[in-house]
Amino acid sequence: MGIGNVSYTKEDTDFILFYGNSFIIDKMPKGTRVIYPPKPIKGVADAGEAIEHAIEHPYGTKPFSKLLKRGMKVTIAFDDISVPLPPMKKPDLRQVAIELILKKLKDKGIEDIRLISAICLHRKMTKKEFEMVLGRRIVKSFYPERLYNLDAEDKENMVRIGETEQHAIVETNRRVAESDLVVYININFVSMDGGHKSFATGLANYATVRHTHNVDTLMKSRSYFDPEKSMLHHILDRQGKLIERHVKTFRLEMALNNDLFPKPLGFLSKRHYELTNSDKIKSKLLASVMPKIPKFLQRRIASGLRGNYELIGAFAGDVEKVHKKIVEKNFRQYEVNVNGQSDILIGNVPDMSPYSVNSILNPILFVCLFHGYFFNLYRNKPIVKKNGVMIAVHPLYEDFHKIHHPSYIDFYENILTKTLDAKEIEKKYERDFALNPEYIKLYRNSHAYHGVHPFYMWYWSCYCLSYIGKTIIVGAKSKRALKILNFDHAKNISEAIEKAKAFLKKENPSITFLRVPPIATVKVR
Repeated sequence: MGIGNVSYTKEDTDFILFYGNSFIIDKMPKGTRVIYPPKPIKGVADAGEAIEHAIEHPYGTKPFSKLLKRGMKVTIAFDDISVPLPPMKKPDLRQVAIELILKKLKDKGIEDIRLISAICLHRKMTKKEFEMVLGRRIVKSFYPERLYNLDAEDKENMVRIGETEQHAIVETNRRVAESDLVVYININFVSMDGGHKSFATGLANYATVRHTHNVDTLMKSRSYFDPEKSMLHHILDRQGKLIERHVKTFRLEMALNNDLFPKPLGFLSKRHYELTNSDKIKSKLLASVMPKIPKFLQRRIASGLRGNYELIGAFAGDVEKVHKKIVEKNFRQYEVNVNGQSDILIGNVPDMSPYSVNSILNPILFVCLFHGYFFNLYRNKPIVKKNGVMIAVHPLYEDFHKIHHPSYIDFYENILTKTLDAKEIEKKYERDFALNPEYIKLYRNSHAYHGVHPFYMWYWSCYCLSYIGKTIIVGAKSKRALKILNFDHAKNISEAIEKAKAFLKKENPSITFLRVPPIATVKVR
């Protein structure tokens, strides 16, 4: 029976489960605690009006129009394609916001305008991806001279802002540093996003982000989705405050609801006890047809999925005042309260990584997605007990996108085959990859993630991997990947639970199934 966002299965119960870019149906045993994301909050009636109101009624600063003067040098920075997941239906809110801002700049006679995708060490967006996010009209008017990706390896155009009192370096793009006003457009998909993090990572470089993206910081951060208790965010806040002292900024942050699936797939968001006979027929059809489709077609179908999100809050002005409001909106939409931890945590893992958009979810990105992000969807304390077991439903293919992830292949084949120890990896290998001329060339001139990026994906997972006792993958296809990553395998959930029982030495372990996506943040009491 279901009660709100938490229910318990009264008998062995079928669920349709994400399985990479496909689906399967499997059973959760009787007594499984099922945590569902809260229902979507109703979006605002008119996103454009809400954004207009936000920028003209900001927190801690003058209305946007009052900040503008003819002859100003204005830079508009925006989040790249890594959020939201999947991408939103058109028009993207970044397009709506930037079109409004450009009109206000034009009305003031401001001509010196640049638009920068804040990719930091992510891969560069393509022209087609710019059109997906910003619309063709903006791209036609600004690309490529006045609309471009940040180049974190352009030494001549990256400048030192300074160092925090704790000696964390802060460097950013020269155009950004020399602008009279920098407007940052942020989509707060989860509570980890936004605030000082946007600027201090998105518009920075390796010298800056290595202070937050390292093993020591991430081991001490605990949950990345609880910013007030995260060392990661504490360092970002210090870096961000230094930026604010040197660069005039104006922030616009936008929160989305979790209405992820288009209507034909809306049943995927339903609780198991809400499913109609029609929904069950659709589930069986998906689970029977999708696995038979070739992998490349599965990926193509998945890449065409667009979220049905709506805007539930827009706030503008001072970064800290704005971010506080936005995080409140995030938690209101995503947070679920539960009592107690479980011995076993189960997750079904779709290929929806911030770093595999229009690409391939490779084994390293899978580990980051499951152990780095899924595990961290909590506040207060983890959903799973210390030395507990995590079970993932995922095919775990040993596939890589050779253009987007060249350094990942090297990292996987030549480092993870030697050691999985994050501290050892960081000490022995990180600098060589970060400074590798070939990887820098591919990052700058192609569409490759920076050479150091796979290290950070591994580091995101290091706390979880040190905390849990065992990982079991249901339906893994690559025996080699299982061996390299030191994961166990099961053909179905029932077998995985039996293996978990043997490991835990418990006949009746407590089991939680966290049913995401859509996103949920679990507050564990």
